[in-house]
Amino acid sequence: MTTQLPPEFKTTTFEFDAASNDADTPDLWVEETFINAYDDERAVLAGDTYEAKEVIKFDWETTHHEFDGNRNEWIVDADALPELGQKLEDNGYTVGFEGPEKDDGPEALSDLCDHVEEGDEVEVEYAQKNGNGTNSKTGRADGTWEEQDALTFTRDDGQRMYVKTDEFGDTALFTAGSHAPFVGSVVEVTVEK
Repeated sequence: MTTQLPPEFKTTTFEFDAASNDADTPDLWVEETFINAYDDERAVLAGDTYEAKEVIKFDWETTHHEFDGNRNEWIVDADALPELGQKLEDNGYTVGFEGPEKDDGPEALSDLCDHVEEGDEVEVEYAQKNGNGTNSKTGRADGTWEEQDALTFTRDDGQRMYVKTDEFGDTALFTAGSHAPFVGSVVEVTVEK
């Protein structure tokens, strides 16, 4: 005998809050800072980096800028931030040291992986890496990985995708078999049983 679940128990949404369209969110922000292999402090710029690229590249000797095309983020010397911030503001951009608030710790991804079952309908809303709002991808869950919290699903067109933690510890959407696998930061995942 098969028991039918009531509609309110068939759909569950896991929110990751990776994107925000709040007016308080700056155009560009410092996502994080780190010390590289040469003991230099570097800063990762996120946000609408495409539109601001010419300003960010104002002087290589000052910023030592490099672009991470998979994540659509610029990496610059941290000590160049005050001058770069002023140049960005002079060109009409809002800048900040904090971007949208994120609440997507490993617990949320782990909870998602514990909940989903093979064959569940999955819709992943994500912040597009080009900074142009959000988009979504849908498909059927293939399962999860035991060794790492990650959800795999296959879209109707056969493309396999992954929801997993990226190198910065954020929950992100990736595509398989691509030269640029990072699709965007996950906003929410809806699972329909």
